[in-house]
Amino acid sequence: GLIFVLLAIFRLFLVGNFTKVDAAATTVTKTSFSATSADLDNVVSYTTAKGGGTTNPAVNSNQIRLYQNSNGTGGGTITITIDSNYEFKSVTIGSSMKTSIAYTIDSSTTKSTTASLAANGKYTVDNIDGTSITFHCMGTSSSTRLYVNYLSVTYDMKNTGATTVVI
Repeated sequence: GLIFVLLAIFRLFLVGNFTKVDAAATTVTKTSFSATSADLDNVVSYTTAKGGGTTNPAVNSNQIRLYQNSNGTGGGTITITIDSNYEFKSVTIGSSMKTSIAYTIDSSTTKSTTASLAANGKYTVDNIDGTSITFHCMGTSSSTRLYVNYLSVTYDMKNTGATTVVI
């Protein structure tokens, strides 16, 4: 009988010590850019692409320039990617030029509703269910390009839940 009691106590002890404790979320912010693709830290990176834009993305005055598409189907893009062991809490992008943007998640081609940004405005997306988010420049003229001057990503480790040990 004593062995069974000790085994029951041991099981409770093991299961109780394997529950996950949430760590605080991490935020990484960049306000000056020197490359069209780079790591923000060891978890988050970004890449840019011409997309439907008139010109390849470029860095000018410490901003990433993403160019317009005159027919409104989307120009240059910036994709923010997170390590698969982590999850986005929120992503905020800013533009020095007034523009409009839309986003897609992972490999989806369905764009979000287009949002307008004022000059030096910021746009935040919360509750992203995926490992990447791509912002599309939806501006249609040279005066509505997406000039990325701010990028902030808040993330946390994925919640894998409690681990059960069977003895």
